[in-house]
Amino acid sequence: MFTLKYYDAIKKAQSDAASAPPPPLVPFDLDDLGADTTLKRWSTTAFSYVLRGALYLFREFWPNPQFGRLVIVTRETDVREVLAQPGVFEVPYGPEMTELAGGTNFVLGLEGPEHDRQNAIIRSVLRPTDLDRIKNLARHYAQILIDGSGGRIDVMKDLMTRVATETCCGYFGLAPEDPDAFAEWAMSISALLFADPFGNAATRRLALNGAAQVREVIDRAIARAKAAPETDTVVGRLVAQSSDGAVTEGEIRAILVGLVTGFIPTNTLAAGKILEELLRRPKVWAEAIDCAGRDDSAGLEAILLEAGRLNPALAPGQWRYATKDGVIAHNTSRQRKVRAGSVLMVATMSALRDKRAFVSPGSFRADRPNPSSLMFGDGVHACLGMHVAIAQITEVFRVLLRQPNLRTASDRSGAIGWVGPFPRRLDMEFEPKIAPQTQNMIVICAPVRPDTDLDALRAQITALGNPARPDVVAALQATGLIHFASMTLIDAGTPDQPAPHLLLELNVDGSPESAIRAVVNEAGEWLAPIFAHADERAGAALGDILRRNMLDLQTKPWGAIGLNFNGTPEFAVADIVRQRELARFTQDALEAYLENHAGLGSRAMVALGYVRKLIRQDPALKRIIDQSPDSTRKARLQALFTRGAAFTDYLIRPSRRRLQISDWVPRSGAESLLAMFNSTTFRWIGAIVIGLVLIASQAIYFAIEPYSDATYIGRIALAVVGGLLLVALKLASLAGLFLLVLRYYENGDVPDDSDPDIARVREIAASENHPGFVQNHITAVTALKPGAFRKLTLALSLWGIKELVTNFYRPGFVLNMGTIHKAKWFRPPGADKLIFLANYDGSWESYLEDFVMKAHAGQSAAWSNGVGFPRTRFLIYDGAQDGDRFKRWVRRQQVPTQFWFNRYPRLTTDEIRRNALIHDGLVRASTDSAAQAWLDCFGSMTRPVDAIETPEVQSLVFRGMGQLAYTATALLRLPADKAASKTWLRAIMPEAGLLPDSSGDAPRPAVGAVTFGDRPFAGGDAPHHVATFVAFSASGLARLGMSRSNANDGLTTFPTAFNIGMANRANILRDTGASAPERWDWVDAALDGRDDVAAADAALFVYGRSAEDCRAALDNHAALLGGSDALLYVVETRPATVETEDGPKTSLDYEHFGFVDGISQPVIRGTQRFAKGVAARDIVEPGEFILGYRNNQGYFPPSATVRSSSDPADHLPILPDALPGRFPKFCSDTPAKPVRDFGRNGTFLAIRHFVQDVDGFRSFTEAKAAELGRYRDLAAVIGEEPTAEWVAAKMMGRWRNGVPLVDQPNSKTFNNRRGPSRDDVDRAYDRDNDFSYGQDDPQGLHCPFGAHIRRANPRDSLQPDDPMQQQLTARHRLLRRGRSFESQQGDAGRPEKGLLFVAVCADVERQFELVQQSWVSSPSFHGLSDEPDPIISATPDDPAEQRVFTIPTAAGPLTLHGIQSYVTVKGGGYFFMPSRSALQYLIDLE
Repeated sequence: MFTLKYYDAIKKAQSDAASAPPPPLVPFDLDDLGADTTLKRWSTTAFSYVLRGALYLFREFWPNPQFGRLVIVTRETDVREVLAQPGVFEVPYGPEMTELAGGTNFVLGLEGPEHDRQNAIIRSVLRPTDLDRIKNLARHYAQILIDGSGGRIDVMKDLMTRVATETCCGYFGLAPEDPDAFAEWAMSISALLFADPFGNAATRRLALNGAAQVREVIDRAIARAKAAPETDTVVGRLVAQSSDGAVTEGEIRAILVGLVTGFIPTNTLAAGKILEELLRRPKVWAEAIDCAGRDDSAGLEAILLEAGRLNPALAPGQWRYATKDGVIAHNTSRQRKVRAGSVLMVATMSALRDKRAFVSPGSFRADRPNPSSLMFGDGVHACLGMHVAIAQITEVFRVLLRQPNLRTASDRSGAIGWVGPFPRRLDMEFEPKIAPQTQNMIVICAPVRPDTDLDALRAQITALGNPARPDVVAALQATGLIHFASMTLIDAGTPDQPAPHLLLELNVDGSPESAIRAVVNEAGEWLAPIFAHADERAGAALGDILRRNMLDLQTKPWGAIGLNFNGTPEFAVADIVRQRELARFTQDALEAYLENHAGLGSRAMVALGYVRKLIRQDPALKRIIDQSPDSTRKARLQALFTRGAAFTDYLIRPSRRRLQISDWVPRSGAESLLAMFNSTTFRWIGAIVIGLVLIASQAIYFAIEPYSDATYIGRIALAVVGGLLLVALKLASLAGLFLLVLRYYENGDVPDDSDPDIARVREIAASENHPGFVQNHITAVTALKPGAFRKLTLALSLWGIKELVTNFYRPGFVLNMGTIHKAKWFRPPGADKLIFLANYDGSWESYLEDFVMKAHAGQSAAWSNGVGFPRTRFLIYDGAQDGDRFKRWVRRQQVPTQFWFNRYPRLTTDEIRRNALIHDGLVRASTDSAAQAWLDCFGSMTRPVDAIETPEVQSLVFRGMGQLAYTATALLRLPADKAASKTWLRAIMPEAGLLPDSSGDAPRPAVGAVTFGDRPFAGGDAPHHVATFVAFSASGLARLGMSRSNANDGLTTFPTAFNIGMANRANILRDTGASAPERWDWVDAALDGRDDVAAADAALFVYGRSAEDCRAALDNHAALLGGSDALLYVVETRPATVETEDGPKTSLDYEHFGFVDGISQPVIRGTQRFAKGVAARDIVEPGEFILGYRNNQGYFPPSATVRSSSDPADHLPILPDALPGRFPKFCSDTPAKPVRDFGRNGTFLAIRHFVQDVDGFRSFTEAKAAELGRYRDLAAVIGEEPTAEWVAAKMMGRWRNGVPLVDQPNSKTFNNRRGPSRDDVDRAYDRDNDFSYGQDDPQGLHCPFGAHIRRANPRDSLQPDDPMQQQLTARHRLLRRGRSFESQQGDAGRPEKGLLFVAVCADVERQFELVQQSWVSSPSFHGLSDEPDPIISATPDDPAEQRVFTIPTAAGPLTLHGIQSYVTVKGGGYFFMPSRSALQYLIDLE
């Protein structure tokens, strides 16, 4: 069970991996090492004590025990002896290190000359002179993270690990997108090497995953260093040596993987163990804080090293492998012979507590005279970065321990949590200097002395200003804590017994005590004279007065009944102000960016990256700006670059400092109720109810015991059930009694409908809507209805509102209203007044209207306890819903706010939240989907998940390009040279294929750029003014570099039918006879045994105003692809010329058989076509035709995905179920899915190259008309003589002009219905498409069951009585984009006419193949026999097979025999038409 992995298990695992197919992609989750649970914490603590005890016993009584192959070395001298003999006891990390580093070993796994050589290289790039730089980096990042924590920080993840990561990356020259993820990848490598002696498969999988991603970061850094030499980074120095041949690129990669593994995880583990040891020793903890406070680095370092000795990072020690027989402690009583193949645990943890080497080894002595470096190893493999680690860890502790009132958090996070061997969480709290996380809404209600001149006092307050005068504003701003402040002299008494009170409202960051201190210090000069009138002892200090009169609001029916509502609970003043400046800078930066890059379309990540470069002072961007010609734009960019430096540190934030508005997950009603029932209040209620049930059950048990014959268990059960029923009955009775009493009081209430006093309203209005302010303030003082019952209902109302806001709504919102900054209701103790204070956005009218329409129940519940409130029912009904009376009543309650301060008068809550999202996105957005959500913060909002990203979708999906009459479709063979294909792709991208034209003016595409978006495209008269679309077969995507073999990656995630190809689906599509793929002119996939027909890699569609434009554009494409050989086959289409009732007509509307085509098309919800109005049956959800959106059933269909690591530029979006919502969540605690959505905004094309036998079809219809003409009295049955036109119409299902047979059964009659549509009474009836087979022609007497259009779109025909049938049919709809062609390549010199059929669909099998197999080509469709589609079905392989066509009539069926094939398939294929982002991904795919 516990077999050591060295080396057989390692070799087997590596051999199995080499012979097995690549494993499926899974999310990287460090919790695979062992998630942090309560059991894990207990077991980790217990194991550490057991291990320490066992090592003590071994060290003292059995120094070098052996258990099978395992030898444990415990004494200090023996440990050093083993570590000093690498020739006998080698490091066992080589095989795994080589694998993790990508094929080259690292010094950690080397011995002998190779070790010495690589060791020398590393020492040459890790220079002693770098130590000060490392200290500065560590101190810098630690201080930034502390400042950004808001007073609570996870010191394990967000300080120790993060600083180690940032310092490592800054020093080494690495630039991971996500430092936290990078650290976890490094930890997985460390866990495999040092903490996995038994070869756990999950640990190995995780480490290989992490190592691959670490190598990618390193490879990008190497490429950067090659492109722009660096001398101050480890990467740059190694690359410089590689130019001399001193080190290979593989060695550079291995060295960096090893150094990263030795830096980040080891320093994290060491710092965590040190902190754990310090927290165990309060006295030592205090000494460390004192050293940090005195800036005694040497003293602090000594304390940390001693803590590290007692609780070392590597526990129990290091592993070694005996390559040959050896001896430990030769010629001593503890001598141990070690056989070759043994594994040694060199227990440095034990050696560091060896009393033979340390005096009082168990005691904490920072001044120990014999400090040991053994915790960093010994011998040739001693830690190369020992001094770096000491310096970095010391600097972090120095910053942390200087924080005032530093303490561990009081909740579960205040104890160290572990993931595998690594400390992963420990929250600590302190008093922050800036931007505290916590806020407090302070209300001070101080009674005024009886002898006070109230008018003079009121004048004193009013003189402060509403809005506040400049000196007061400056004083309150200087506190750095106050959001809003107001002060009013109110009367909390009655007309007979006035009770004047000073009411001071302070909405602040941090604790009330720190806020009061700041207010007294900064604003005491003008506040003290006012509060000198408070009814306090003479000479009382201002701070004491404020503290004594501060109310603690509670939702209890006594004391200060009240409720605070904070609309911006997570935004500190300092953050709001700085985020406003950051948003302004970002807006300016984006404007500058878009001047030159607007053509980049939806590449939001590029725009975000540009802003980040300005802020992070990117050297390459600075070089580009400085080297550009002098101009106004250059000066502007230089100014932006300078401004960006002010926000550099602001882009580094603790990972757990998250936006609550983004983290909040919408809950169902049941989930919200469960959360509410889990609150402290309901737990107490539950405990009381359970107690009552137990008491009642006990009473019932003893009451029935003498009379019951039931068993003991039966009596208990009966008693419990009876207790439950009794308590439930009592509670129901109490609730009923409460409602009866409530209704009694409500019936006795007298509403006051009087108008407010005009003078008072004028005075209040004068303090509202100040110029330059987007907020207002309200103060309302309401007389409470008398009696204890109303105090109870007030408390219940406020408690209910609090529970609703807490458990049902997004933080800062009431329902979906987010316009309130800060608000409160409260009743001062001893008073019968209800006071309401609010700081809100917009006008008084708009504020109250929101509540009248959306949240009137809450307003009624609270305010209905006031005298004169509009009549209510059961506390929440009516009342505020009577909007006009409610607003009039509120005006009567208002008093003028005499003083009001607003820290950010021009910012609404929406702007505050938006600015915070802009900041959060700059810090954390790592995918293009997240970047797009970030970009939407500027003048827009996050795209709803079902809104189509039209700029990403090729326009062919939205429109048939009817304004461009000519097309040329080329089936392409891509060059063998992948680079050539990508050059062509780059040229046809709208943003990337720009080349200067000959005139040197504005750039233009060298060839027609791919057309994207749902917009008209008129084209032009030049070859590059054409509409272009491109799609790829499976072979084409493979040629461009997409993976074919990796599970859950690339082509393996595409549908099977697409990978197999249309050419190999003949049995499903019924391509037989002359239409068999073996006879095709072109195919989409190689045919078995046929090498003479090349498979097309791509389909290129060119739409233009003339055939010449299309040909010229194709020539340009061919030139880019290496010549005309790239064009396997070209189909040129033009409008068909047909005979109509009005003579010959040339039009795109017709196909060569003479029928109007393309009438019945589905319409995608959300497109421009949808906005024009369409029948409901034709509306389909976007996911039916575009990947990445919900389909008609409301689900996201499976999409094609690729590894996220293959998309380093973040071109592709994430999967749709993780797309950002209204408030984007730019980061997540859950493991990121390791894939990107290649399919989103793409679609599949089913292309069929048809040749039509026009003459044969005409001859057949004429012959059959002649045959039917011999039927006696047939004209009386069908209403006219049968003609060729009539036969053709029956076969098609429509007349040639497009009118359906359902509307016009014969040419003599016409159902001139022009009434309202069945779906919309406001829209005229569409005679060509608005019909229902089930209602209008259930028997097929007008349109035969076998007619072409009834097969292609059966509507409700198959089950007329089933309302679901139309929905079922809608799942198989196709968007048709075909065009007719005519060429001179036909037999006997006759023109060849045909149709290039193009169907757009999201699921080839469910849509195209089902329609083709089960409807169009099926001989048994709709219960028919031997009756495939009479027009487009293929010739059967068996010449003897007979096919018919049945025309039902009232007299009986007319059967047309000898049905032939009038359409022959000459080519076909399945192609994927990618999105703009997917094309860019293919261009950059390595």
